[in-house]
Amino acid sequence: MHGNNTSRPAVPARSAPRQGQRDTHSRQRHHLTPRQAAPLILRGTLPPQSVVTGNLTFQDNREPIFAPGTHIRGNLRLLGCGEGTRLAPGMTIDGIADFSMTPLTALPERFTVGMCLDVSDTHIQEFPRNLKVGWKIQVGKNATQSMKARMAALDRKTCQPAKASGRKATA
Repeated sequence: MHGNNTSRPAVPARSAPRQGQRDTHSRQRHHLTPRQAAPLILRGTLPPQSVVTGNLTFQDNREPIFAPGTHIRGNLRLLGCGEGTRLAPGMTIDGIADFSMTPLTALPERFTVGMCLDVSDTHIQEFPRNLKVGWKIQVGKNATQSMKARMAALDRKTCQPAKASGRKATA
């Protein structure tokens, strides 16, 4: 007697976490390829805390909208993107973030770039206090005094605030 029995055992409902335990399901990260992530980003429907493994490039007046906590394990290039482009707080880009020649006016809080950040020929006037860049920041000729002062205060090897070890950061 097989074939007609289509009932499946009931899946137990997930119970609420006990006191002192974390709810690990609500903080689950969505792992996506660039091909899967790109349409979601363009529609502004990428889930928060998503991880994109690979390089992303948006161009030709596209207006990507990133979700909070997006982690890109690769490079992000915005080439000729429109004014509706939105970066989100807590974003991490492991490689290069090339935003040159885009109409961006600000970087979000808790923005982290593993290698190089290029904001030359943008409308960005200053960096957030908690910006982290692993290697180099390119600002171009439009850099404000505030941006130059912030760069001078960074340790040249780590692009993190210089330690109070008596060592001076150079611009």
